[in-house]
Amino acid sequence: MGVGKSMKIFMEGVQNSMNSTSTGGKILNTPMGPFAWNDNLQMWVNVNNGFSMPNISMQDMMAIGYDTLDGDILSGGSGLEPEPEPIITCNAVISGIAPTSIGLNQVGNGFFPGSVTTPTLACAPYIYVTDNNAGGAAVHQIQFQYTINSGTVYTSFTPVAEGGSRTLIPFNPGNQLGLTVRFRVNKKTSANWITPGSYGFTIKNAYNGSTIGAVTITTVNA
Repeated sequence: MGVGKSMKIFMEGVQNSMNSTSTGGKILNTPMGPFAWNDNLQMWVNVNNGFSMPNISMQDMMAIGYDTLDGDILSGGSGLEPEPEPIITCNAVISGIAPTSIGLNQVGNGFFPGSVTTPTLACAPYIYVTDNNAGGAAVHQIQFQYTINSGTVYTSFTPVAEGGSRTLIPFNPGNQLGLTVRFRVNKKTSANWITPGSYGFTIKNAYNGSTIGAVTITTVNA
């Protein structure tokens, strides 16, 4: 009975907090992705794909859990539980490409891979990026994003060491690596790099872990 009363109080608090006409620019991270409140539509809108959701549906997700961020989603972690990894059935191998080197200052963007290739594929494999550096993202301070539609939409992710909870990126037949599917990097804030240096990353095929391309990012304060 105590649990039921606690849940009632919790849901009433959720209802009161979400009935206002504005969320003050906050973003709700949900299992379906990050949502921001749209005052014009009076609905929650997914910042990655534009999917909209009414208040009542968002409340239904409260039992699953969410986290609230102030400002840009690029400023920190998502607060989400990792999504289950897709079942990998495509055994297509994407041929290796030339290594990419990127120089990155405090305000610019970098893109990789540097070369464009269109592999011949009979099915859609997944690719991922590994972080080959001691200390990981906390050290190199780089924001990573990927696109699967030539830059129309970018999605933030964090590369991890091999064997970690990787982000799998679909690669459909006919796509071009370096164009249709590519990666963008920049600094999370405009301040100076705390630990400028060179950092190594690797693009890999999720089917067998084979290396597609190596990436070196050198951060400089300039």
